[in-house]
Amino acid sequence: MWIVCANAGDSRAVYSRSSHRAVPLSYDHNDEDEERRIREAGGYVSGGRVEGDLAVSRGLGDYRFKDLDVVTTGSSGETGGAARRSTKREQGGGGGGGKNAVSGGDGDGDDVPMLRPSEQKVSPIPDIIIQNRDPDEDGFIVIACDGIWDVQTNQECIKMVADIFAEGERDLGLVCEEVLDLCLKKGSKDNMTAAVIKFPKQTIGKGGGVLARRESRCGAGGAPTRSGGGRDNNNEEQGQVQLRRVSNPYIPPAHRKGREKDQ
Repeated sequence: MWIVCANAGDSRAVYSRSSHRAVPLSYDHNDEDEERRIREAGGYVSGGRVEGDLAVSRGLGDYRFKDLDVVTTGSSGETGGAARRSTKREQGGGGGGGKNAVSGGDGDGDDVPMLRPSEQKVSPIPDIIIQNRDPDEDGFIVIACDGIWDVQTNQECIKMVADIFAEGERDLGLVCEEVLDLCLKKGSKDNMTAAVIKFPKQTIGKGGGVLARRESRCGAGGAPTRSGGGRDNNNEEQGQVQLRRVSNPYIPPAHRKGREKDQ
């Protein structure tokens, strides 16, 4: 059994293993290789953003930072050698286009190299990390965008979620909501999205969970009502996934070699 994480965007994944030790499943895209690729593609990095605008250096959209000929022809250039945009000579009679040529070239009659997907200013090619699964050791996975990681390390987030489980919370949606609430209290000013994946090994303690936490915070005024209805106690020992989405996240450009400080 394996955990496979492909990181091509603006989130970070980490999982709890061996008594809540944080194990990274992805690394933020932020290193010299990323900036070199952007510059070689004709772009630049300013203020931690691609061309002073986009705060991710890898992603599936953002076509204004990509060669549209590559977007329309897919990833054939990755395996078939450097592709070329077709030229007037290739589009005209006689000779025909080359194996990797595509229509709609630059129109100047010259061969123009086509950048591979991995060479674009914003690349859709993900970093992939594979971790072996250990059912006797693996507790849960947290996937979240940078509003979460701006105010806490991987290990702090793992401890936060473990504490919520230890206090009796079974509803993974409420676990995610509590993580967002606590990050807001820590001063996060960025958009936040979080998902928690619980493995069977993770135990649930006794207690009132997130609602008891809210009652304690609110004091005599009582706990605020939760979103979405009652608790979901079904099949608590099976793998479960719930998601609470809070606006659209973004993350500064980063890359695997830009190891975060707490690792």
